[in-house]
Amino acid sequence: MSQQFSIQINQFFPYKLIDGHIIVKDKENEIVIDTGSPISIVKSNYRPPFFLLKRVNFLENEILLDEISNKIRTCNLSAIIGSDVLSSLDISIDPLGNTIMISEPRDKDDIESFYTDKIMLSIRTIMNIPVIDLDIEGAKRKMFLDTGAKISYLKENLIKDMEPVIKNVSDFSPFNLEEFTTDLYEKIIKVGNSKINLKFGTLPSSLSQKLLLSNNVDGILGTAILKNCSVYLSLANRFVCIANLPEKVMPEGTKERWTQRLRYTSNMYLRDSDLAETMPEDCKGYLPAIEIIQRKMLSLTTGSMTHTYLMNLLNRILN
Repeated sequence: MSQQFSIQINQFFPYKLIDGHIIVKDKENEIVIDTGSPISIVKSNYRPPFFLLKRVNFLENEILLDEISNKIRTCNLSAIIGSDVLSSLDISIDPLGNTIMISEPRDKDDIESFYTDKIMLSIRTIMNIPVIDLDIEGAKRKMFLDTGAKISYLKENLIKDMEPVIKNVSDFSPFNLEEFTTDLYEKIIKVGNSKINLKFGTLPSSLSQKLLLSNNVDGILGTAILKNCSVYLSLANRFVCIANLPEKVMPEGTKERWTQRLRYTSNMYLRDSDLAETMPEDCKGYLPAIEIIQRKMLSLTTGSMTHTYLMNLLNRILN
């Protein structure tokens, strides 16, 4: 069976990385954002909160979602939002704000001017999954851009004779959910003016044949890139912007981290000119953050997801 839903636009959501998977929470329901899945899946009793422009069919499969939920250790996985839905919208993943913006497509020039230290890459698709050419140690490699992959992968011949930096990391096949382990090898990728050490695994031979070799693709770029970069993906306009984070992510659970999350939620997601102010660069205290939250909340509808998110930030900083 499938469900059809009308679509809303321009929404943002806080997210968590759970076992390397991007999880958006809607009340008690958890949603995976997965550009590596060509189809979207939903439980029959759940209505996802975000859509765009046209009606979208969701495959209903309770058993599969429950099995995936067990694999990635979520409590109540209710939907996977795949590239069929994402093909008609833009998605911005901001690790500093821990937020995802889902919006109508924006112009490439506008996005390019928003970020500074970044790379702008063209996108093509295979099986409706985005593919980019990524600079890995001076060579252009054709990579799936997969926000559902906790590990990045390369073909085995691209890392032969290398020594692993981590051994026996577990993952599972997207086809039959069978678990496997891989060693991780470190390669340097270039993003803007920076060189980033990124770890890559290798897929089991049968899975590599099915995913990589048969599609003439060199590898998979997964969510590990979010440790260093933000990602703006426009499947509709066929580009991706990968930008270096302007500062390190502060330790989770600290007031400094909650202040940081607020500062990096401001301009990107709340575009009203009255809300566009940010804290001074040298201000690390949390009192100014409280003032910013209160000012932002005045313009928001009580009970909206944005209002609730800011209220939670305020409570965490105060307590």
